[in-house]
Amino acid sequence: MRPKVSALIPCYEMAHCVANAVESVLAQEGDPVEIVVVDDGSKADPGPALARFGDRVRLVRQENGGAASARNRAASAATGEWLAFLDADDRWLPEKTRLTLEALAARPGAAFAYGRAQGFDEDGEQRTLGPPPVTPTTKRNVFLSLLGDGNTIPMLTGVVSREAFHAIGGLDGSLRTGEDYDLWLRLAERYELAYVDAPVAVYRMHAGGDVMGDVDRWVTSIEALHAEVVARYPGDDEVLQAATKGNAAVRISRGFDRLRDGDREGAREDFRAAQLSLEHTAQARRLLRHSRVPTRLYLGIRRLLARPY
Repeated sequence: MRPKVSALIPCYEMAHCVANAVESVLAQEGDPVEIVVVDDGSKADPGPALARFGDRVRLVRQENGGAASARNRAASAATGEWLAFLDADDRWLPEKTRLTLEALAARPGAAFAYGRAQGFDEDGEQRTLGPPPVTPTTKRNVFLSLLGDGNTIPMLTGVVSREAFHAIGGLDGSLRTGEDYDLWLRLAERYELAYVDAPVAVYRMHAGGDVMGDVDRWVTSIEALHAEVVARYPGDDEVLQAATKGNAAVRISRGFDRLRDGDREGAREDFRAAQLSLEHTAQARRLLRHSRVPTRLYLGIRRLLARPY
C-alpha cells in the first residue's frame, strides 16, 4: 500500500543526532510514515545510528551536493502522496502529520501546507516561527505576502504534494542559501496553501544550522531570488512593490548587524537601500539618523529602552 506521507531527511555530518529525528517520525499519530534519509557525503557514516530501525528507514547515499540536492534525491526515492521535510538535527511533534493532513483535507485543492515551529537554543531561549498566512489565503495573497514579508514557512513543518513538487522541478539544487524560500515562492505561484495553527515541530537553534551565519550571502541570495520573480512578472506593480519591500527587510536586518558590529558606514548603505520601500522608508530614515550616534552609546540606549521600568 502506498504511504500517505514520506519524511525526507537530508543528513550531513549529523550521525550523532539523526536517530532522534527518525524516532520523532516513528512516533507520529495515525498511519505510519515512510522515512528516507539521504547521507549527503558525510565523513561520519549515519548507517550505524540508523541500523536499529531496520527496514523502517531507507538510507540513500550521494556525494555532497547540499541540502537542496539531498532533499531532491530523497523525494525521488520516496513513494508517499505527500512529501514532508525534516532536518537531521530537528524533530517533529507527534501530532505533526495528523494535523497537517487534516488541514489539507479541510482545504480541497491545496498542494502544500505548513505550521508553527518552536526553537530552543543551548541557553533555553525559545523562538516560534510559522506565523499564519494572510487572509484570505488566496494564491495571489500568499505569494505576495511571501515575497514582501520573507520566508515565513519553517522548512521542518512544510508538506508538499508529491505531484506538485515534481511539477515545479523540486528544489533548485544550485542554491546553497534560500533554496526553501525559492521552493515556497514557486509553489505559491501555482497552488493553494493550507495552514496548521499549532506547533508541529521543534528545531535546534545553533550556529552550524543558521543560514544567517553568513549574512552577506543570505542578502545576496534573497535579492537575486526577488529579481528573478520580478522578471517573471513584467509590468506587475504589486509584485515589484512586494519584492522591494522584501529587499528592504533583509537590508534593515543586515544593517542592524553591521551597526551592532561597529560598521556604521555599511549600516548606512543598507538603511539607504531600504528607503526604496514605501513600507520601510520612515524606519530606514530613523535608522540612518541612529547610525550617526556612536555604536556603544546607541546600543546602550536600546538596552535601556528595552527595560520594563
